[in-house]
Formats: sequence, C-alpha cells, structure tokens
Amino acid sequence: MRNELGIAPLTDRSLSALDFVKTAAAAGFDATGVRVFPVTADDPVLEYGSTEFDEVRRAVADTGIRVLDIEVCVVEPGTERDFWRRGFEMGAQLGASYVNIVGRTPDAGLFASKLAELTADAHEVGLQPVLETVNYTDLNSFDTAVRLAREVGCQVELDALHFLRTGATVELIAENADLFPIFQLCDAPAVLTAADGGRPSVADEIEESRHGRLMPGDGDAPIRELLRLLPDDAWVSVEVVNARLRAQYDAQGYMEMLLRECRSYLSTVAV
Repeated sequence: MRNELGIAPLTDRSLSALDFVKTAAAAGFDATGVRVFPVTADDPVLEYGSTEFDEVRRAVADTGIRVLDIEVCVVEPGTERDFWRRGFEMGAQLGASYVNIVGRTPDAGLFASKLAELTADAHEVGLQPVLETVNYTDLNSFDTAVRLAREVGCQVELDALHFLRTGATVELIAENADLFPIFQLCDAPAVLTAADGGRPSVADEIEESRHGRLMPGDGDAPIRELLRLLPDDAWVSVEVVNARLRAQYDAQGYMEMLLRECRSYLSTVAV
C-alpha cells in the first residue's frame, strides 16, 4: 500500500465539498474524495459549472491535495446516462482517478448492462469505476462485485465495515487483490446489535455506516490482514464517521486527530 493517506467525504457530512477539500488539505491529508453526486435528500449538490465547483477546483490546485475519487454514483433502475456523464466530467476536471459506484438496482441484468455502459463512459475521461458493496443495498455481495468487475473492466472498493457486514472472506480478497485499489479505513464490531439487543434493522445498519464507525483497532475487522494483501499502489482512505468522536472536535481538529491516529495504526502493519 502507499504511504500517502486519503480521507473520504462521508467522514464529515457537515462540510460542503469546498470546505471538506480545504480542511483535509490543512489537516495534512495527501488525498481526498469529493462528493459530486447527492446520495440523500439533504446532501449538498455540487453543480457542474457552478461557482462552488470552480472554487473546489481552485482549492485543489492551490493546496496541492489530490482528488482520489468522486462519490457516490448510485445506479438505480431509472438512472440515465446524462446523470453519470455530468459527474464524470466534473471528476475529470478535478483530476480524480476513481468514481465510487453503489448499486440500487434489483434487476441484476439491468445493473450489469448499466455498469458496462457507465464503465466505458468513465474510461473515456480517465476515471476508473470502483464498486462499493453495501449490505443494505442491492449490490451487497463482494463475490458479485468481483465477478462484475472482471466482466466489465472496473474495480472494487474494499471498506472494512462493509467487509464485515456483507460476510466477505479474506480468501476472496486474496484471490482478487488486483481488483482493490482503495481500502476505506475504519472498524466495527463483528456483529451489529440493535439498541434493544435484538436483530438490527436496515435503519440500524445505515446508522452505523453513516454515524457509528469505529477507529481502526477498536473493532473486529481483520484490517491488518486485509492491508497485507493489497497491491503496493493501493490507497488507504480514512472513513471514520463517528458522531460521538466528531462532537469532541472542530472540523480541522477531527481530521488532524484522524490523520495522527490512523498513521500511528498503519505503522503497525508489516507488509
């Protein structure tokens, strides 16, 4: 894996894309993601050609921080080609390398068809799609993601939380290590339990993913084992979305703490 460290936008959703880029750079991160596609109704929208987009592009140039990826292109049955192409053009102008893809299409054949078209369009502008396998979406299997990636020529993002929640295996990652250019660093308990001690709902799973991720080493994900499997040029991107921890810091202080603690943790990984 690389010595450089990136940070994913979900880490602090209170910040605009512009403020996230500036704060990540000021905190000392080498790379950042930029959220150009809204995922939820309350996500800020970064419009192509807008003043804010131009400011984000200038901030990237002025600070020297690298844009690792753009997020999150959610592919649903009604997703049109113009939707992702506008986002891809923004990613290309920001100098991004990857685009994060989430599948919310129950029809597996339709999703595969859209993914093939999307991948071809992304390659035209120098982006590589990476599939994010999420347990509460339709694309909820790393086996499926790996198969699709081999078929259409994209890759797969390895997220420590989703690795646990989807029941993925270390053996699958080892056999397909070349497909994983990004490791999203966080941690989680082996089993999620609901607040009442019962079986977790989808709402519980979403809450954990968006507000309750743990610092690396505080959970049960086999992080060190996974990192040792990845290619030498794989990126590590911090995605510790933790409302309790975030409340203890201002935005830059939180990122500085994450950078310091994650670098310390990664120094213990022998590769």
